Amino acid sequence: MRNKIYDLALALIIVLLASCNPVSREAAGTYSNPVLHADYSDPDVIRVGDTFYMVASSFNCVPGLPVLKSKDLISWQLTGYALNRLQPEEFFSQVPAQYN
Repeated sequence: MRNKIYDLALALIIVLLASCNPVSREAAGTYSNPVLHADYSDPDVIRVGDTFYMVASSFNCVPGLPVLKSKDLISWQLTGYALNRLQPEEFFSQVPAQYN
């Protein structure tokens, strides 16, 4: 009896997950991982209407905080950066002594 309940619960979870596909039926197809061919550390995603926006850590690289957008969570487009420079600019614009 317990195995039948477990199998039924597992089948229900699979059906529910399959129906929660964020890609519309018209856009459904195949894609390969990784979806993004770059290193976007610590991604944060929000949805505004039907568009998803993602920002990622850029640490001490400038321009900083890349901003990407997507309609389907698969096709991402870099739209710009949230930071043009890092503060304090005097510190981050220096060339380390070992590179002089």
